[in-house]
Amino acid sequence: MNGEWKDCFSSRILNRGYEYYENGNVLDIEKTEDGYTATVDGSWEYTVTIDLDDEGDFIDADCDCPYSQDGNYCKHEAAVLYALELDGDEYSDDIPAKDNADIKPVAAEETHETSESKIREIVKKMDKEELESLVLDLASSHGNIADNILHIYADKMPHSYVQKLENEIYSASSDLRNAADGDWYSDFNEDMEDAVIRLDKTLGEDLPVLLDKGQFAQAFDVALYAWNNIPFSIIEERTMRRSSDIEDEILSVLESAYTGADTKQRLQMKNRLSSVLETVDSYTGHYYPFVEMVLKVIEDEDLAEKVIKKYGSEDDRWSVGLCILAFKTLGRENDMWNCILSHLDVETAVDAGIAEYEKQSDTKSLIEFLRKVKEANPVSSFRMINLHSAASSRLLDVFRKNNMAADYKAELEYNILHIHQNNLDRIREYKRLAGSRKWKEIYAKLKNAGTVGSDMPLLLLGEKDYEALMEWAEKNAAYRPLSYERILYEYYPDRVVSLAAARAERSSDGMSNRSAYSHFAEDLAYLRAYEKGQAAAEKILEDVMKRYPRHPALKDELRSRGFIV
Repeated sequence: MNGEWKDCFSSRILNRGYEYYENGNVLDIEKTEDGYTATVDGSWEYTVTIDLDDEGDFIDADCDCPYSQDGNYCKHEAAVLYALELDGDEYSDDIPAKDNADIKPVAAEETHETSESKIREIVKKMDKEELESLVLDLASSHGNIADNILHIYADKMPHSYVQKLENEIYSASSDLRNAADGDWYSDFNEDMEDAVIRLDKTLGEDLPVLLDKGQFAQAFDVALYAWNNIPFSIIEERTMRRSSDIEDEILSVLESAYTGADTKQRLQMKNRLSSVLETVDSYTGHYYPFVEMVLKVIEDEDLAEKVIKKYGSEDDRWSVGLCILAFKTLGRENDMWNCILSHLDVETAVDAGIAEYEKQSDTKSLIEFLRKVKEANPVSSFRMINLHSAASSRLLDVFRKNNMAADYKAELEYNILHIHQNNLDRIREYKRLAGSRKWKEIYAKLKNAGTVGSDMPLLLLGEKDYEALMEWAEKNAAYRPLSYERILYEYYPDRVVSLAAARAERSSDGMSNRSAYSHFAEDLAYLRAYEKGQAAAEKILEDVMKRYPRHPALKDELRSRGFIV
């Protein structure tokens, strides 16, 4: 295989791929009709497919990792190509197959039991010194074994464990920043995703161990270190994760550590949190949940006064939410309610009002409040429709919970017809409550308005309105097929086949990754399932194989659905 394949990869991906090859991450390689398949150990085990021409030179590669699925050549593919280029003789067709005819396969479970019983037998024969030496050797060479032993048997985790957590946070955060440097070459960066996975494990699994051991001060220190060092904006903007997930893990540890700490430790923690906020220009955005936690859990009155002074005249959701919390922290209940009622068009104010009434179990006041929210956020305003809809949905919950049948039915009809929160469950619920005459009227309105969205076919199907359902399917051809098409085939076979064929042809255009190949193979299999669609499926398949003659991942997807290619 010549080295021209490297031209398809960026230098960064080539370097990472070579590291994977050198570190033995390429677990196995098998020869196929069109090239090779391999398994590569990354964040998970990924399957790589390499397509070669008759001369053994590179044509294409595919991997089921997210980076490759986004249309890029990845480090896993590069690792396999390095293995083929540098160790190619190991994977040639000339290697004779082993004769396994006389070898009896052993079940994995049987092998596991035999190994476990053998180890148990060996351990029983070891004296105390031998066993102690074995455990110490394993712990010194395998960090995870050492951590597990300490977690299970130690009263406290050593300082080296705390240092290990901070080192991992620093390393992953640095990797995030380094990977973010340079061009924005992709919406998804594999190295960043690896770094976020490491952070998630450290903060979600390893750090809580300190809480379990009652080491609240150390857990607090590590969590605060993480908050100050992790580049949350990079996680939010450049990875497939939400930074709020990482933030929540850190804030949960900070809260648990403060709650479990003694009085002296709490004072020290409060001072450290205050010093962090002294360096921050804005308490909104990324720092909003941090300040929220300090106000709720630590009830820092000095911070509450600062919040009111700084944000009392602002109307955005962050500022309003913080001011409500600040008034509550200071015990200024009238000011808190004035802030809530003067901002019924702000989500945080509405949520705060609902929470207060629910805590007081004041159903009557809650209903009045929700009706005020609806009035303050008219349906005609695009900006306010979400709050209006949310208030209506909450009213439905309140009416149902309190057996207010007439109010519930009226709100349900309003919800369906006027703000179009007409999912199928609510529509069926209304049909159950309404008489047949009223239901015919509502059904006609829903059918003519066409506002039920993706639930419309199921509504039409439930009413056995097959002609309307067929027309809907033809007008909304972009929707992927559901079970209703198979029912329609009994009544309109030619129209259904035409619809399915058009969908398969659309999905065959511009395919560039495994996800697209999978969609096409699924659509083609769906078409072939109809007796009248088999000839059309064969014609489309023939055309696609002419356009994509050397795409192993495409062939793999087609074969997995029973096509012979």
